Amino acid sequence: MSLFDDIIKGLPENTLLRAKVREAEAENDSLKQENASLKDDLRHAKAEIVELKKQIERAHTPDLHEAERGILIIASEGNELYSDWLAERLKVSQQRAEYHLQELVMKGYLEDSFGYPISQKGRKYLIDKDLL
Repeated sequence: MSLFDDIIKGLPENTLLRAKVREAEAENDSLKQENASLKDDLRHAKAEIVELKKQIERAHTPDLHEAERGILIIASEGNELYSDWLAERLKVSQQRAEYHLQELVMKGYLEDSFGYPISQKGRKYLIDKDLL
């Protein structure tokens, strides 16, 4: 039983008053349904916003040179990186391999320690670009 039913029970037999209470009850039910629908729409919109933010972040992830992407992939496999070995594997000059190694260190994709291990930022790049 609703609040409106309780009110109607206490009212005298005034059909006009009863009709207005019924009208208010119908409007209340309609507003409840609309509120539920709007809450559902908001939930969907929030989920869509989260997905769009992820897409924007992926789109704004800077694109690296092809050799740098190759170096990150090799580093993600747990290999220690040396410019002469990378040059041979990537089919570039040793100077170019060294340049790209240093670029990746400066950008934070590789750690500046023995063997240049991949950083979390490097892994994130590979994941965002679907390379890992």
